[in-house]
Amino acid sequence: MRTFSQWIGAVIISLYPKSRVEGIRVIFTDIAVDRAECVARIHRAVNAMQVAGKPYKSLISRIRYIVIWPGNRTFADNAGGIHIASGDLLGIDELALASVFVHESVHLRIGARGIKYDPACRERIERLCIEVQARFLRNTPGRGEEMAREAEAVLAFPWWTREERESDLERLLDEHQLPKWLRAVVPRS
Repeated sequence: MRTFSQWIGAVIISLYPKSRVEGIRVIFTDIAVDRAECVARIHRAVNAMQVAGKPYKSLISRIRYIVIWPGNRTFADNAGGIHIASGDLLGIDELALASVFVHESVHLRIGARGIKYDPACRERIERLCIEVQARFLRNTPGRGEEMAREAEAVLAFPWWTREERESDLERLLDEHQLPKWLRAVVPRS
């Protein structure tokens, strides 16, 4: 069952332009991007997941919507969505994008099982997501093996810690020049 904030978020999201890719709603909160290019890239990435086999097809079914936003992070939410920074979407090739979708879809699968992204679980969750992402990459021809090693290498930089998340949030708040009174109400992890 949705929370009140999820209902409010759904109403706000419904106001933005949308498309569909393989049954997945694509929502554009970054209005400056080329929507046709974004949709085409997402389509190719989803196709790469489908071609990779049944385990990845089942991950696709977890994605209810993809939000393309002007922020600086890519993450899965607890309502079945993946929020991808427009710079990330347009700055990587389709295989890398597909691997991001695999990673975030694992988050969706874990969340659907009722496991919260609590600080005590974050490292295990991220390691599992990277493991599935690397397996996906290794099952693809071309640069897959190299990309899998790169994905595994990022585990040496624990972005999931409270300190890193706080630092990212402060950087984002500074970027958008939010006033102090509004910063005080922004939820912290």
